[in-house]
Amino acid sequence: MSENRVPKAPGGGLGEGLRPSPMYVGGGMSRRQMERQSGFLVEIEDGVRNAAAAFRDNDVEASVTTAVRLWWTSRLRGRRFARLVYEARDVTQKRISLGVVGQGEPGRREAMPYFFAVLRDLVDQARRGLAQRSDRRRAE
Repeated sequence: MSENRVPKAPGGGLGEGLRPSPMYVGGGMSRRQMERQSGFLVEIEDGVRNAAAAFRDNDVEASVTTAVRLWWTSRLRGRRFARLVYEARDVTQKRISLGVVGQGEPGRREAMPYFFAVLRDLVDQARRGLAQRSDRRRAE
């Protein structure tokens, strides 16, 4: 097995075809690409930590891990995903102001689950947009 291949689960079960974690620094990436990736990683983590503080998250590190995994599985570029994190925070904040988010007491809303639902929706929309552009390019 080559050094850069991800082992698959025996029998094609759980774990088959999973990509390595974002911290995987296998071959094929230039120093510049690794620096850029780590820069976006920091930006994404900071964005999630800020949202976690604003929305009174009780497990910030779990939220950071969830967001990084979502980024990694989305296959979106770091810059795009970081923008989506900030957009999800803004949308969530606005919806709290409108009274849409109801978890927690007034003035102490616990909105991280809502934040992640918004972020997942934004990621899905971004992925559909990429797929449509890709389909149009192939058709041309």
